[in-house]
Amino acid sequence: MNRRTVKKMAATGNRGGGQRSKGPRSFVGTRVPVDEAQLLPHVAKLNGLTVSEFVAAIIHEKLAQADLSSLEWQEALPLEVQERVPMRRLAS
Repeated sequence: MNRRTVKKMAATGNRGGGQRSKGPRSFVGTRVPVDEAQLLPHVAKLNGLTVSEFVAAIIHEKLAQADLSSLEWQEALPLEVQERVPMRRLAS
């Protein structure tokens, strides 16, 4: 590989391919026991996934099984414009 090839590669980036977007995502972090954390990349690889994909799949699976009917969803608070009441001037 010569300098021109390296320069061209750096300039073009990943325009021609790469992984398709998975849509908007949020970061979820947690601490797990060391022995489980050490197993995670190996088990993810056995399933043909990255650690992130594997954990996301587990979360998705558990949320799909969850009974959400018992959750209490807070409704949006109604916002009303209050009438402005002029303040009295303090006597000086």
